[in-house]
Amino acid sequence: MMEIKHIQEKEKGRFIVNINGNEAGYLKYDIMPNGSLKANGTLVYDDYREQKLGRPLFDAFVDYLKSENKKVFPTCPYVVSMFKKHTKLSDLLDNDYKN
Repeated sequence: MMEIKHIQEKEKGRFIVNINGNEAGYLKYDIMPNGSLKANGTLVYDDYREQKLGRPLFDAFVDYLKSENKKVFPTCPYVVSMFKKHTKLSDLLDNDYKN
């Protein structure tokens, strides 16, 4: 069973995906001074790569951005590529972000 948890501590946060109670990967971010979230890393552990868990992590992150009315400044290659692929989400990009 897949479960995604969100943990935020001070200026950092991460979305963690668990499979049957085991951590399988994460998407992490830093909170920028302007309140935007700098998505700076996505990792799915080797044992879980075949399960395509990056997308559920990205979707949970996007849902969070929308629900909290936040913007993103992506530096993680996976998150950058997902925003380029899904241009309808461009309104979530930080105003200073140039892709």
